[in-house]
Amino acid sequence: MHYQPILKSIRYMASLQGDFNWPTGEIVERDGGYFFAGDGYEWTSTITAHKSGVNVRVDKIKNVSDRAIDFRTMLSRFSFFGGEYEVFTQYNEWCGEGYGKWQPLVTEISAEGESVRNNSGASPFVGVYSCQTGRGMVFHVVADSLWTIKVKNYFQSAVDNTVEVELGMMSRGLNYTLMPGEELTLPTVLFYEFRNKTDLDCYKLHRYLNDVYPAKGLPIIYNTWMGLFDVLNFDRVVEQMVRAKKLGAEYFVIDAGWFGPPAHWSGSVGEWEESDQSCLGGRMIEIADLVRANGMKFGLWFEPERADPESPSVKAHPDYYIAEKYFRFLDFGNEEARNFIFEKVAKNIRKYNIEFIKFDFNAEMGYDRTGRAFTAWFEGYRKFVKRINEEFPNVYLENCASGGERMSIASLEGFGSFWASDNHSIYKQVEMYKGNILHMPSRALEKWIAIQTIGDFGPIYPSMYNVELEEQIISCAEAAWRNLEGVRRDYLLSAMMGGPIGITCDLTRVGDTTLGVLADFIAEYKKERTFWMNSECHILCDTESMLVLQFNDEAYSKVKICTFAKTPQQYNITVYPVIEGDATFVDKDGKEYTSRDLDKNGTTIELGGDAARFHSKTLMLTRK
Repeated sequence: MHYQPILKSIRYMASLQGDFNWPTGEIVERDGGYFFAGDGYEWTSTITAHKSGVNVRVDKIKNVSDRAIDFRTMLSRFSFFGGEYEVFTQYNEWCGEGYGKWQPLVTEISAEGESVRNNSGASPFVGVYSCQTGRGMVFHVVADSLWTIKVKNYFQSAVDNTVEVELGMMSRGLNYTLMPGEELTLPTVLFYEFRNKTDLDCYKLHRYLNDVYPAKGLPIIYNTWMGLFDVLNFDRVVEQMVRAKKLGAEYFVIDAGWFGPPAHWSGSVGEWEESDQSCLGGRMIEIADLVRANGMKFGLWFEPERADPESPSVKAHPDYYIAEKYFRFLDFGNEEARNFIFEKVAKNIRKYNIEFIKFDFNAEMGYDRTGRAFTAWFEGYRKFVKRINEEFPNVYLENCASGGERMSIASLEGFGSFWASDNHSIYKQVEMYKGNILHMPSRALEKWIAIQTIGDFGPIYPSMYNVELEEQIISCAEAAWRNLEGVRRDYLLSAMMGGPIGITCDLTRVGDTTLGVLADFIAEYKKERTFWMNSECHILCDTESMLVLQFNDEAYSKVKICTFAKTPQQYNITVYPVIEGDATFVDKDGKEYTSRDLDKNGTTIELGGDAARFHSKTLMLTRK
């Protein structure tokens, strides 16, 4: 499937509107890219091929006139020959992130990011599939502004029938003024061909992102939120700390509620000051010291993007904030405001010797009064995050925003990983993970578990279920503990693979047997840390009853296959691993497999002696 950067005119390269005449003439090749001149401006497009198979397109507009020019649409455009196409888009909402679906392209399909939480509503990528050729192209917007993607079936006549993809900075409300001599770089576009309609060949994106944005680590995290919520007190926190150490946690993180009066801590958002009247009674330093004494690193939750309208910070510096609805949002495009919030966060980092920060963002800001699609806000926010990384290189930064609503490629530059969802159902998390790996590297997606156990569970059917049930594992089924669901141990352990591991529950409610199993799993997981930090992911099977994921490094030195049986009517499954090159592999029992045989015959994975719902089996193949 080939896109066409040049067909007959500039129409096939860009979409432009503003106070100027539409350019005439043809596109010319220059300096490895494409160039055309318009009415007082120049457009340059450079496309670079990466070894992963991902192509990187960067478009720039420069005002070469002696007057200001207003742009109301500035979109990169790709064109395909007409035919029958399907389009894949992905929807996000709180506790429902990563839901995607194919749709037939009849007229036009679009997706937009309408908030500075740039995955809110939709993820900034699209798949375009040719039903006639069996191939497609994926497009990702590296969203550093409000963004838009449109796929249109453009039909003028039988000889001028094309499918056009327009993407980049959102046009709605845009009035971007370029002054004489000023140049604007538009959002970067990543695109690559795929043949696997199930996973869009997302391993290519993983390979690219692992190279361009190397992993900053693969931490094992304990977070207080789902265990204590905002009802923090010193003794309960210490109880969690002792058991988190036994579990093998490396970071111990205090979540929201550590600041302000306990009855109204949310009204203190924006201050980031612990007080003697807070839930922890002013004993945060003592807790931080105890965390380090227990061999872990201390972390804290912040939400620097917003403040309560009645907070002292807003009243003292109203010009630092943007008002929208009830909230006040920090204007990161204002250097003084940016320095103000940096010093607030930095003061806490120094005071408590913080080595982990969970940055959250729990509100929507979607109207830019400057008409520039929040480009200044995004640029300032990147500078804020970059400064923290530069001045505090030992601090690991985690990105969270009501789940995956801020989980974008652009954030990989400053953040180590993402808390993908507040929905802590193990089953929903597996489904969300499957959706999120289509636009994010697997090692950046944290795997969170929120569980409790029930002892002396029964009665059971011993002649049918020959399993250990001395402790039954119960998982939270949503963002709170109102609904519960049982989960098998094998399914839970498989669900924990692929990224940083997070535990967020009351560990005093987890039995010693299960705690020991988790501790052993985490210890083994740490030994494979380098593999997981550089892993790529393939979706080998995705049906109503089965999901099969393959993890491998770029060299295919190890291949890990995880099966998730949902509602199976079978006792085994044959899978066909994806292997590059000729090689021989061995499993844990010493059985050998050649890549040619795996490609021809696959390998059969036994799912177990019963066809129970929601269980899992794994297979590790190591290259000889």
